[in-house]
Amino acid sequence: MSLLRCLAKQLKEMENDPPPLCQARPAARPIDMFNWNDSIRGPKGSPNFKTFLGGLSPPQPTPGAATIDYPFKPPRIRFTTLIYHPNISTQGDICLDILHDKRSPALTIRTALLSLCSLLTDPNPEHGLDNEILNVYRTNKNFSFQPPQIQFTVTLCHPNICTTGEIRLDVLHSQWSPIITIRNLLIWLCSLLTDPNPERGLNQETLNFYRTNQDKFSQTAKECTKHYAIENKVFE
Repeated sequence: MSLLRCLAKQLKEMENDPPPLCQARPAARPIDMFNWNDSIRGPKGSPNFKTFLGGLSPPQPTPGAATIDYPFKPPRIRFTTLIYHPNISTQGDICLDILHDKRSPALTIRTALLSLCSLLTDPNPEHGLDNEILNVYRTNKNFSFQPPQIQFTVTLCHPNICTTGEIRLDVLHSQWSPIITIRNLLIWLCSLLTDPNPERGLNQETLNFYRTNQDKFSQTAKECTKHYAIENKVFE
């Protein structure tokens, strides 16, 4: 079977039986069978599921030009969007055995994409491309995949912060992403203090003040800050 016929057969397989969470087609206009544009979304329940649904572009691994040895040699697949994963480098290179020493001619583009979906759910702790993330994964598999617990220990007059210090901020809940750093969080918290969210509150009384009487809200906030805030706190 010629190389083009082999690739055309695999394209038809993708169209007739598309794998879940994956899409793949040759680059269009004109069709380039040697360069495919693919997209993969992390499986539901995996740490990367929220990453790809949280306003970020879904990862788009693009197999490079197939060689004349295909399918006896693997296609080149890489991610073109950033992903937090121990087996995927910041350049998008992938550490997956079927793309290297475990390659088999029986493996198709469809099965390669399914294997990548599986890798997003279950990273390989034995071989990593990002040693820092790999060490994190080995020692604490929930680290970075779940948001940290942040709360204020002093009382604030704020519609999105309750009297016990809990914070209503999307990036600490539904919009969390592993690529968010502590520095990012502190910047967003500073922004929240300046610009409260009038749509979602934790302190209903303060939220009503903020919505209906800005002057009263500002005065109460100043009094609360004067009474409870710690000036020039030195961390030891």
